[in-house]
Amino acid sequence: DHRGNLIRKVKSASGNAYQDLKAVGARLAGGGTLADRSGALDWLDLATFQLLSRSSVPNNPSNAPYTREGMTVFGREVWFLPEDGESRLYRFELSALEH
Repeated sequence: DHRGNLIRKVKSASGNAYQDLKAVGARLAGGGTLADRSGALDWLDLATFQLLSRSSVPNNPSNAPYTREGMTVFGREVWFLPEDGESRLYRFELSALEH
Protein backbone atom coordinates (compact mmCIF):
# COMPACT_ATOMS: atom_id res chain seq x y z
CA ASP A 1 0.00 0.00 0.00
CA HIS A 2 1.03 3.66 0.04
CA ARG A 3 2.49 3.25 3.52
CA GLY A 4 4.80 0.41 2.51
CA ASN A 5 2.76 -2.42 4.04
CA LEU A 6 2.70 -5.75 2.20
CA ILE A 7 -0.73 -6.39 0.71
CA ARG A 8 -0.10 -9.85 -0.73
CA LYS A 9 2.75 -12.01 -1.92
CA VAL A 10 2.47 -14.05 -5.11
CA LYS A 11 4.95 -16.67 -6.27
CA SER A 12 6.06 -16.03 -9.84
CA ALA A 13 5.86 -18.93 -12.25
CA SER A 14 7.34 -16.90 -15.11
CA GLY A 15 11.01 -17.72 -14.47
CA ASN A 16 11.85 -14.03 -14.72
CA ALA A 17 13.73 -12.46 -11.78
CA TYR A 18 11.92 -9.13 -11.95
CA GLN A 19 13.97 -6.07 -11.13
CA ASP A 20 11.17 -3.60 -11.79
CA LEU A 21 7.39 -3.77 -12.30
CA LYS A 22 5.17 -0.96 -13.59
CA ALA A 23 1.36 -0.85 -13.83
CA VAL A 24 0.23 0.01 -17.36
CA GLY A 25 -3.56 -0.02 -17.55
CA ALA A 26 -4.81 -3.50 -16.64
CA ARG A 27 -1.35 -5.03 -17.09
CA LEU A 28 2.01 -5.07 -15.34
CA ALA A 29 5.21 -4.57 -17.31
CA GLY A 30 8.02 -6.54 -15.67
CA GLY A 31 11.65 -6.16 -16.66
CA GLY A 32 14.11 -8.73 -15.38
CA THR A 33 16.63 -11.46 -16.05
CA LEU A 34 15.96 -15.07 -17.05
CA ALA A 35 17.94 -18.11 -15.84
CA ASP A 36 20.19 -17.95 -18.92
CA ARG A 37 21.12 -14.35 -17.92
CA SER A 38 19.22 -12.83 -20.86
CA GLY A 39 16.86 -9.91 -20.38
CA ALA A 40 13.11 -10.05 -20.88
CA LEU A 41 10.14 -7.71 -20.68
CA ASP A 42 7.03 -9.55 -19.49
CA TRP A 43 3.42 -8.41 -19.62
CA LEU A 44 1.33 -9.78 -16.76
CA ASP A 45 -2.37 -9.58 -16.01
CA LEU A 46 -2.65 -7.08 -13.14
CA ALA A 47 -5.39 -9.00 -11.31
CA THR A 48 -3.95 -12.53 -11.57
CA PHE A 49 -0.23 -11.95 -12.29
CA GLN A 50 -0.47 -14.53 -15.08
CA LEU A 51 2.06 -14.11 -17.89
CA LEU A 52 0.37 -12.70 -21.01
CA SER A 53 3.42 -12.24 -23.25
CA ARG A 54 7.20 -11.96 -23.16
CA SER A 55 9.66 -10.01 -25.29
CA SER A 56 13.38 -10.65 -25.39
CA VAL A 57 15.45 -7.54 -24.70
CA PRO A 58 19.00 -7.32 -26.07
CA ASN A 59 22.05 -6.79 -23.91
CA ASN A 60 23.66 -3.37 -23.56
CA PRO A 61 27.13 -2.52 -24.97
CA SER A 62 28.69 -4.00 -21.78
CA ASN A 63 26.90 -7.30 -22.58
CA ALA A 64 24.62 -6.97 -19.54
CA PRO A 65 20.81 -7.09 -19.78
CA TYR A 66 19.16 -3.67 -20.13
CA THR A 67 16.49 -5.10 -17.80
CA ARG A 68 18.74 -5.59 -14.77
CA GLU A 69 17.85 -2.28 -13.08
CA GLY A 70 15.10 0.33 -13.36
CA MET A 71 12.66 0.77 -16.22
CA THR A 72 9.45 2.53 -17.12
CA VAL A 73 6.89 2.39 -19.89
CA PHE A 74 6.23 5.79 -21.41
CA GLY A 75 3.67 5.88 -24.21
CA ARG A 76 4.78 3.37 -26.86
CA GLU A 77 8.34 3.21 -25.49
CA VAL A 78 10.09 1.38 -22.71
CA TRP A 79 12.99 3.16 -21.03
CA PHE A 80 15.77 1.29 -19.21
CA LEU A 81 18.43 2.49 -16.75
CA PRO A 82 20.57 -0.67 -16.62
CA GLU A 83 23.42 0.40 -14.33
CA ASP A 84 23.65 1.13 -10.62
CA GLY A 85 24.51 4.73 -9.80
CA GLU A 86 25.26 6.96 -12.76
CA SER A 87 23.62 5.48 -15.82
CA ARG A 88 22.55 6.16 -19.36
CA LEU A 89 18.92 6.04 -20.42
CA TYR A 90 18.09 3.59 -23.21
CA ARG A 91 14.78 3.87 -25.07
CA PHE A 92 13.13 1.18 -27.18
CA GLU A 93 9.91 1.31 -29.16
CA LEU A 94 7.65 -1.35 -27.67
CA SER A 95 6.79 -2.54 -31.17
CA ALA A 96 10.48 -3.32 -31.79
CA LEU A 97 10.48 -5.71 -28.82
CA GLU A 98 7.23 -7.48 -29.65
CA HIS A 99 7.36 -10.85 -31.38
